[in-house]
Amino acid sequence: IMGVLMAGFVLLSLRFVGESKRLHYRSNKGTLVGDVGHTTTVLEPKGIVQLASELWTAESDSGDTIQSGEEVVVSDVEGLTLKVVRTAQIEK
Repeated sequence: IMGVLMAGFVLLSLRFVGESKRLHYRSNKGTLVGDVGHTTTVLEPKGIVQLASELWTAESDSGDTIQSGEEVVVSDVEGLTLKVVRTAQIEK
């Protein structure tokens, strides 16, 4: 009986791992460009940005300082670093 319970637990665990991998946030360049996030640190010009539930290293596309808590849009992706601009700059 104990073996059957352990096998069931392992199979259930593997199922949840598979589902979590399918639900992982998009991470290729084409799907990140245009996404809106918020800075969690000051970008001088590099810092941290939150998109959905993920934290990313980001750099201000213009090189300007962007304060923590500002809304930004992804303009490009270079490796694992996002290039971002303030949403206010786009709306002008």
